[in-house]
Amino acid sequence: MGKYTPNYNDLEVVPDLMTSTGRTARENVRIEEGRQRVVAELSTWLLAKKVNHDGKKYCREDSRQILNELGFRILGEESDLFYSVEPPKGWERSTEGYWTKVIDENKRERIQQFYKGAFYDREAFLNISLLEKETKC
Repeated sequence: MGKYTPNYNDLEVVPDLMTSTGRTARENVRIEEGRQRVVAELSTWLLAKKVNHDGKKYCREDSRQILNELGFRILGEESDLFYSVEPPKGWERSTEGYWTKVIDENKRERIQQFYKGAFYDREAFLNISLLEKETKC
């Protein structure tokens, strides 16, 4: 299971004012944090289907090939945003707010995943840190 640290440790600092979503800002943050926590703490890893940056350039392509090259096993499509994956042995993840860091067996940060699960603005993508021998998009 991944480690999750919320954006806001104290929701009292978030204004309790109505927004255009029909909810207060505090309610929106509570919902968003809940969605991020679910993705972060699932025993099955969820990684974004979209690559934003491959270590050399912005590519905005499907992540399946590069995840396979990094040693992940794609288990299936979890949603329109995520693949469910099995990580390489020894890899770990931790999430802080919108960002998840994926660390390899040598403690190198290899992937940063952005995920925003708000119903009005859903987005997920990966930024990959490649080693010299690995392929780019």
